[in-house]
Amino acid sequence: RVKQGVAEWYVLEMLEKSWDGFCEHTRQGWNVGQPPYGYVAEKIPHPVPARRAEGKTKSRLVPDPVRAQAVREIFAWRVGEGLGYAEITERLNADLERYPPPSSPDPARRKDHWSRFSVREILLNPKYTGYMVWNRRARKRGGKTNPPEAWVWSSQPTHEAIVSRSMFDATLTVAKRKQG
Repeated sequence: RVKQGVAEWYVLEMLEKSWDGFCEHTRQGWNVGQPPYGYVAEKIPHPVPARRAEGKTKSRLVPDPVRAQAVREIFAWRVGEGLGYAEITERLNADLERYPPPSSPDPARRKDHWSRFSVREILLNPKYTGYMVWNRRARKRGGKTNPPEAWVWSSQPTHEAIVSRSMFDATLTVAKRKQG
């Protein structure tokens, strides 16, 4: 029973330390996973010398000139004209050279056109404001979206913003108005 108690304590301590590590990672502006549409990952040598010696890197977000413009227009259509996901998707699919569609890392899910879901994901992603955000989705609850108060934000912008914070907040207002 003593070993079981120690093992349970150890698991909880490791979970807490890994959570703290991800929070600090976010506050420092490092990106975790695939960069969102409109950004590319700029690889930077790892700040820890031992990891750097192993060839490890970390990444920061840098706007992709063509795709960042598409993101700006998506936000402008949503806020300025109040368009829904379907209308925005139609406009994007009408000119795929100007608005290249996002590509999934999974070849089985790759499409050569825009979907309403991809437009929705762009409009709901706060990373476009220049702040690094983590914990938007729950890992254990089937990937459900966590409430915004559970998100971990960097205290100040960590990369170049594609849209302003006020523009992002305005899209959330449009979403509430159009909901249902």
